[in-house]
Amino acid sequence: NALLLVLTAILKYENKIPSDFDKYMSVIKNVEFSNKHIKSLSRGYGASNELANDMIEQINKKLKINLTIPK
Repeated sequence: NALLLVLTAILKYENKIPSDFDKYMSVIKNVEFSNKHIKSLSRGYGASNELANDMIEQINKKLKINLTIPK
């Protein structure tokens, strides 16, 4: 679910499927997905939102853009 939220944010930002989509994925691979980290997140939708925000924060920092999770 978190990845779908990130994909939605990317598509909203780009207004299309970006041809250089791999630049986003190369940043996401550095986000921590360990069991210990996932267990530390809240339950349900809150966890998806927290994880999506972690990924978006990394993307924004690395690519110097301003993605946000659509409401």
